[in-house]
Amino acid sequence: NKLKYLLINRVGLPKKFKIGHAGTLDPLASGLLLICTGKFTKRITELQGQAKEYTGTFHIGATTPSYDLETEIDQHFPTTHITESLIHETVKQF
Repeated sequence: NKLKYLLINRVGLPKKFKIGHAGTLDPLASGLLLICTGKFTKRITELQGQAKEYTGTFHIGATTPSYDLETEIDQHFPTTHITESLIHETVKQF
């Protein structure tokens, strides 16, 4: 609604137009959020189906109560058994 308001009042789009987004971002994520207006809102499903690439940082041996970094790391576990080759093999599962 904020974006629609800005587009109407600052850009001069007509008061009645379609607006939508192709996906959502996790609050802690960064990246691109596609906003479609007018006839391009019909292409949102097509845009969401495109190939995506995700990157991130792992804290190996650490956990949080929420299983993400929205809460502080609360436990650490030994990682001596984890090798670089084990990580590369495990990553293939994702």
